[in-house]
Amino acid sequence: MGWDQFASDGQYVIPETTLEALAKEMQSKLKLRSVRMVGDPKLKVTRVKSGGHYISQAMTAAQDADVVVGFEVREWETVEYFRDTAALGQKKGLIVLPHEGGEEAGMEECARWLSGFVTEVPVQFIASGDPFWLA
Repeated sequence: MGWDQFASDGQYVIPETTLEALAKEMQSKLKLRSVRMVGDPKLKVTRVKSGGHYISQAMTAAQDADVVVGFEVREWETVEYFRDTAALGQKKGLIVLPHEGGEEAGMEECARWLSGFVTEVPVQFIASGDPFWLA
């Protein structure tokens, strides 16, 4: 996301935006089709944290953040937790990205790193892209 300058104590403190605008920005920058969100789209957010894959990680992240970003979350628990949180009037949001959205940048870097010392075979990053499409 290009947020290195916003990193602060395990989270990102970004300029104020809305949950909806942040989701759209992530969709554009990460070149994804299937970004989803839970919570009030107009929610003002500044503190963003990664929520991992499990509900316990998302719940811990939500304590200090306005919005939690999850890659490949278990929807039957994490999504429902954030729906309940929003229904209770808490100012929290969840952005759900497909697994590939969180992995590709790291895999591209891994290919670059490997090519520095693996010389027996060609090393090349091949993007998998977002596997989901919208109707």
